[in-house]
Amino acid sequence: MIASQLVNHSLPTLRPQDTVALAIDCMEEFRIGQLALVEHNVYQGIISENTLLDIPNDQLPLNGILSNYQQTYCFENQHILECVSLAQKHQLEVVPVLDEGLQYLGTIATIELYQTFISLMDTQELGAILVLSLQSRDYSLSEITRLIEQNDTKVISSYFNASGDNSSNGSLTLKLNKTSISGVVATLERYGYTITSVFANDFIQTPDRERLDMLLHYLNI
Repeated sequence: MIASQLVNHSLPTLRPQDTVALAIDCMEEFRIGQLALVEHNVYQGIISENTLLDIPNDQLPLNGILSNYQQTYCFENQHILECVSLAQKHQLEVVPVLDEGLQYLGTIATIELYQTFISLMDTQELGAILVLSLQSRDYSLSEITRLIEQNDTKVISSYFNASGDNSSNGSLTLKLNKTSISGVVATLERYGYTITSVFANDFIQTPDRERLDMLLHYLNI
């Protein structure tokens, strides 16, 4: 699945001439903390509710407010895993989608992005999903697979994605054939691998457990 297939066309788009009050109303109506700012079909960045709530004059137009993430977006043909990686890296609530000519196509709601990603992985075969953060020079799928197989677990599929401008860093997404993967997590962490996300049915003992619990709660799993 690619980014253009995930665009939620019901999400509103903000314009520079819109007021702070209008933007806040839109965010409250759609229960989302960020919206894309677009002028003449050109993406201008993301406006966050937290920024707007600090502005005393709610009739101020948005063109007088600094937007963020002007260079943060996905192209229409990028894979869903690249969209997930971008959303995680920048902690986005929406992922802007542009065409090859840099024209704005719409936004993906991050919560829907995660739910679709999990659904796609789950429909192929029952099993857990791991996301590892690592440097390209440390990326050895054969070594990681060997450690996983020590726990009588197999890798069904994998995907490595370089992170943004720094191609030396990236994330590795692994689909496993089991849902009980506490042993796998413990083994990988013992060998120095950093696990950033875990989607599984059993309880995972990890130093990052609290952060993972917050992520899973956010995804409503």
